[in-house]
Amino acid sequence: MLNPRQLSLFQSIALTGSISAAARQLGISQPAASNMLGRLEEAVGFVLFKRMQGQLEITPEGSALLIEATHALDVLKNLETRAEQLVRLEHGTLTVGALGWVSTGILPYVVADFMRAHPGLKVSLQTHPSTKVIDAVIAGHFDIGVVETPSPTPSLRISPFQVELIAVLPEASDLMEADTLTPEQLNGVPLVTLDRAHPTTQRLVQNFNLVGAECRIVAESHLFSPALIMCQEGVGIAIVDEHTAKQHHVEPRRIKRLSPSIPFPVSVITAQYRPRSRLSHAFEDLLMQHVAALSTPGETG
Repeated sequence: MLNPRQLSLFQSIALTGSISAAARQLGISQPAASNMLGRLEEAVGFVLFKRMQGQLEITPEGSALLIEATHALDVLKNLETRAEQLVRLEHGTLTVGALGWVSTGILPYVVADFMRAHPGLKVSLQTHPSTKVIDAVIAGHFDIGVVETPSPTPSLRISPFQVELIAVLPEASDLMEADTLTPEQLNGVPLVTLDRAHPTTQRLVQNFNLVGAECRIVAESHLFSPALIMCQEGVGIAIVDEHTAKQHHVEPRRIKRLSPSIPFPVSVITAQYRPRSRLSHAFEDLLMQHVAALSTPGETG
């Protein structure tokens, strides 16, 4: 069985024409180098060098083997380099799947910070509904997903975190002095929300109904970002997640808490039956740092 040490000695002797010089390069004694060469020739079944005028000259068979040995050593060196890069998170591709408002809100900032910290990496950010992201994570197409918190399943590791919906006021709103907004204060006020079928919108309507207030939804959007634009254009008060509002640099005075609060459960998911990469662990840690940094009302990220 050949080993890299033997191949390195073989290559060094071929370059220097001397066992002694090759031994010095490898940091071993001349007798040890001679013994190693003898074992290599015994393993391959032919003589690699013949002595000519005090120097070793490679044989034709040795020349043919040297080409393959050099290639093998190059492959091994590249393998060692790649392993070091993986340890330092300097190489690899991470595929992240996320629902729409996460992809257009907090995740681009997380990806940017992640790649600044690990410039040799590649990240693919895919935007899909939560159900499709879940299926892709289980199938191994995505390394990590960020979705509306799913029901527990043996196929997934689920790391939940909670996003709170807030109200963003148009510039001309007369509610600017309020600290929090209740259904009574928003009674009959034009609102821009997610689709009416979305659980958070249903929760909002329920909160209004409980106190007999009118939940006047004048515009709906599948994503939070368009709702913010409509709010900016004076359509109504946008009910969006706090992170999207802050990542879009909404002025703190226009951001108001809702009472009762409306949570939006979100989770990071990975496939239970697939080993997690160090990349996905590092990305999740950074995402949670961003979430924590944006959790205080009135602060920008």
